[in-house]
Amino acid sequence: ATWGGGGYPSVAADTFTVAAGHTVTVNVVQTVELGASSISGVLKFLETANTKLTFGNVTLTVNSGGELRVGNSTTVIGSAYLAELIWNTTGDNANGITVANGGILNAYGDPAVYGSDPVTTLAANWNSAATDTFMVVGNYTAKWVVGQEITVHKYTYGAWGTDTARFTIAALTLNGANTDIQVSGGVPSLGTFYTKGRVANVSRNVKLYKLGASTVIGNYNTSRPRILNSNVAANNNCYLSNVQITGFNRIESPYNFHLLNS
Repeated sequence: ATWGGGGYPSVAADTFTVAAGHTVTVNVVQTVELGASSISGVLKFLETANTKLTFGNVTLTVNSGGELRVGNSTTVIGSAYLAELIWNTTGDNANGITVANGGILNAYGDPAVYGSDPVTTLAANWNSAATDTFMVVGNYTAKWVVGQEITVHKYTYGAWGTDTARFTIAALTLNGANTDIQVSGGVPSLGTFYTKGRVANVSRNVKLYKLGASTVIGNYNTSRPRILNSNVAANNNCYLSNVQITGFNRIESPYNFHLLNS
């Protein structure tokens, strides 16, 4: 593999090429914004360490026969670790990840992050103006973790920006067969969330995102990266499983792009 003009890319706008037949393992947290780079071999993120690659307003290209592997179906990124791919794009829907026909994109987070149980429902009505605690169906005290992010849906449909709210878990307490969840960060007065409203754990340990992207529901991000998949029918070459994707414009794919719990 060739990295930049020699050695590991370490300065802004440095580029790399992973040559066919070579495997390069990312085992560092890299915050320098790299330049346009390409993969014809395998670029693999170590599954047992925190890892990060950051790119500027450029495209990372996976060529035919190449693979970007941030975990795969047999070896996911371990739940104790975080793998991140970040873009600092300055134009909308022009740069990000491009997968050529015959290229492979695999990104697999660990479902153990949320106890392999990402979704439940409200066990009772919740008046968000009165309390920061609500009850959900089932025992989640050993599955979900303080500090994780969740979304709560009202079980009614009005304005899309206020039907669902995003919170951070502050405490989990068993309440009979159910769980009381206290949330932090200030609870907006969005009125009543009703029984059977969907509660989803959206924390993942593999993240693809635009640098500085807003995660507030209803906010509109600009200058967003994209994922462009040019694989033809039946290749089944692109899988994102248990991945959090934030601030992207779109995933543009004519065939068989697989999003699993992402």
